[in-house]
Amino acid sequence: MGPNRPRVERNKEMFTEEPVKQYECLGLRYLGIYLPSNAAGLNWKQAYLDPEYRWSTTTLPIKQQDRYTFENGASMLGRTHIKDRETGEYLNLNALDTDCQTVHNRLSISIGQLLDGSSWDWVTDRLRDLIKAFLVGVGVVNGDCDHSLLDVFRQSTFVTKTRKEFGHHIYWLSKQQRKAIGTADCRKGYEFEIKTDNSLGLCTLPGSAHKDDPTYRYTAVGVTDHLLANDILYDLFLEMFKDCIINGKPDDNIKDKTKNHSNKEKDDKNQKNNKKDRVIKNLVVLSPSIIKATAGYLSEFLTKGYRNEFYLRFSGMMFHSRISEESATQIIAELCAKTNDEESMARQITLTATYEKGFDGEEIEGAPKLAELIANKIAGQDIFSATLLLDNLKFMWRTDRKAKRQREQTQLVNKSVSEAKRTQSGYIKVRGSIVGMSTVYQMFKSMRVICDDCGYDETTVYKTPLYRPHAKEWSRCPNWSKGHKGGDTAVAEYEYTSTVDIWIQDIENSTELNRLQVKLFDANTYDISAGEIVDVIGHIYVVRNNDNLNSKPECVLFTDDLVYTKRKEIALTKQDKDEIQGWKSALDKKGVSVIDELTRLFAPEMIGFDHVKKGIFIQCVNAGIKNDKERLPIRMKINVLFIGDPGTAKGALSNAAIKLIPNCQSVNGIASSGISLIAVVNRDSSGAMSVNLGTLALAKNGIGRINEIGRLKLDQQPHLFDAMEEGVTDMVKYGFPANIECHVSVLATANPISNKWKNEDKISIEEFPVLLQIADRFDLIYIFRENTEEAFLDHYTKTRIQVAKNYRQGIYEGDLEKVQKYIAYARTFNPKIGDDVELLLRHFLKQMAKSGVDGLFRKFDSLLRVSIGIARLKLKSVVDVEDANEAMQIFQFMHP
Repeated sequence: MGPNRPRVERNKEMFTEEPVKQYECLGLRYLGIYLPSNAAGLNWKQAYLDPEYRWSTTTLPIKQQDRYTFENGASMLGRTHIKDRETGEYLNLNALDTDCQTVHNRLSISIGQLLDGSSWDWVTDRLRDLIKAFLVGVGVVNGDCDHSLLDVFRQSTFVTKTRKEFGHHIYWLSKQQRKAIGTADCRKGYEFEIKTDNSLGLCTLPGSAHKDDPTYRYTAVGVTDHLLANDILYDLFLEMFKDCIINGKPDDNIKDKTKNHSNKEKDDKNQKNNKKDRVIKNLVVLSPSIIKATAGYLSEFLTKGYRNEFYLRFSGMMFHSRISEESATQIIAELCAKTNDEESMARQITLTATYEKGFDGEEIEGAPKLAELIANKIAGQDIFSATLLLDNLKFMWRTDRKAKRQREQTQLVNKSVSEAKRTQSGYIKVRGSIVGMSTVYQMFKSMRVICDDCGYDETTVYKTPLYRPHAKEWSRCPNWSKGHKGGDTAVAEYEYTSTVDIWIQDIENSTELNRLQVKLFDANTYDISAGEIVDVIGHIYVVRNNDNLNSKPECVLFTDDLVYTKRKEIALTKQDKDEIQGWKSALDKKGVSVIDELTRLFAPEMIGFDHVKKGIFIQCVNAGIKNDKERLPIRMKINVLFIGDPGTAKGALSNAAIKLIPNCQSVNGIASSGISLIAVVNRDSSGAMSVNLGTLALAKNGIGRINEIGRLKLDQQPHLFDAMEEGVTDMVKYGFPANIECHVSVLATANPISNKWKNEDKISIEEFPVLLQIADRFDLIYIFRENTEEAFLDHYTKTRIQVAKNYRQGIYEGDLEKVQKYIAYARTFNPKIGDDVELLLRHFLKQMAKSGVDGLFRKFDSLLRVSIGIARLKLKSVVDVEDANEAMQIFQFMHP
């Protein structure tokens, strides 16, 4: 699946116990795939390692009352639980995958023509003998020559039709386990696969949808009550398709790797386990940053059609490089995520199979074969370049291993950013949010001085990378002062390291004064995510900026390792979710609106603002959702404006709002410029560029509160246009282009231009202290007036006094934690809009047009967003007419 491919909803297929038993009886090695998270306990690895392991009602993730759903089912290949009746040995499951028309056509030729063979040079005497022997074995009389081999397979074994026009999976059992043949072993246009183990992935079973096309389902086109057991088929296929294989020499290229599972193997088991334990102890656990860098380094080479071969050989490369299976698993998971590979489980099985073979002392392919694949099939480059690419990767792994040993010898101290700013030296770990970053530049890592005249050769490795070497450019040989007469005969060679500066600050209670400069090197300079939370490990030193003696000394962290970590989230357990659902169900039975109950629990001291609190909840459940051009509406996040008379609790309400969800930021408009709310591009004395993120960019997936937005100068407000609508802002300064992501919902407060409304009964857009384009981007605008009605004043004073009295007695009617958890759970829902709702909203939009409301197109999208937010708050999967009516009531309130 490419990065621009639209997301599709899969039609889930229920694989219950009966089909699974049927597959197991046949000899297929059933595995449920694309499992939901609550069925993640299915132990596919146990199924792979133990062929006698059987799925049952206890091992399948299926409950009697609440049956889990598998989206698809597939079969592993290789050793099965089925035993040969004569020898008692395990049989092995094989499958021929007919990838191309050539292979399909040969299987479709009538047996009579094949045995004649005069028309094709690929039909040899040996092939005719193999076909005859095969036909005898399956009980087909030679005289029955009108049938093709494909017809025979359909009548004698399990065959599946695949999505490709000429695609079939033909299954059979064999006593011997032979070496798998992949498409990388075949000439272009002559591809096929013989799967004999799990190195080339799984085989999808009938009833399942295709991973790239959920509308296509695999079907069984052969018999469904038994599998053919035959030891001739593998050699028959090799002979029939030998000219399809590169170099046309199957016997040379594909050696038989028969696996003997005899009693001797059991006798050697302890010895092999001991050897395996010794090997595992010497395997290396890579740092998270190197795991991520490895995935980024290789993702471009994962071309469709060669992924199975790539993962097989890359798994061997990692084993030979002594990378731990744990780290290898994480690398493959990263690669699958980066390339949207939905066969992640199959890739992991390939890895496990490769490591098991390696532990057993079997020959496994590694870097040389992977370099050949990259050079000849994927990248189209020479073998030298491909080998150099993999050598660089292995060097990165070795460097990480060395750095890890050095770190283990040093005591690590955890510090906050503010503490690190005041630490002059030491090996520390700091957690902070990335608030700025520079471009990539080079620093000096070491210097080698060579004199060809006298043979002087010495390398100086700097303790920390430098902007410039301590010594001036070398030319005079150091031996010159010792009587050497060579003079200017020395040459200096330098080793450089790629460097990026980032600035981090504490996640909470931080100020710009406590930003810590962090230097990242080589692998850590890839894919830096500004605004994210990171753990940084390294040595801190006091240095001068750019090694300039005129600069003030400051503390700088030189990084060994950088790990991205999740932002502070509101943790929800299964018990929390069950309690939320139970609480809502109880309210529904009483006829109480869950949204009304949430407003009662949220900031009860804010009296008379239930309608505003509802808008806050709607904004929170939609906050930070990225724009999607293939969705209606494209923008899902909701912007809210509180505008009105001073002293009407606008600031207090907005300040309470940003406590409901994680990673909200707040800023005052009077102390800001429009550009500083997004990002600022700086250039230091050396010409190096850096970007410092502003409040809205840092409020990733949260709410960016702008208090007194009207104090932001009008000529600065256009900087907010893209952030509020597109979620992305492009900026250029000093010729340096920067693309800043701002997936944030804006919550702003403002007073009217004259500080108070001019007319008590009517609101004019001309009194808004913001540009019309800014006002138009607010989905919900709440007007605040000082309410002087006698009935309200009586209610307000009584309630306010009672709340204060309760508070003094330790009673607080609000429950912020409960509201926070409810909203966190509601944010996980993704309700869809029905056609009836869209028709209703379109009719309402026409009524708004007749009443003179401007900006109707944006208003329609706002109606959709608010309707979806209301449905989320009600924990719904579909937006219904009731939700749309509530959204329309909100807009009628704002646009009477």
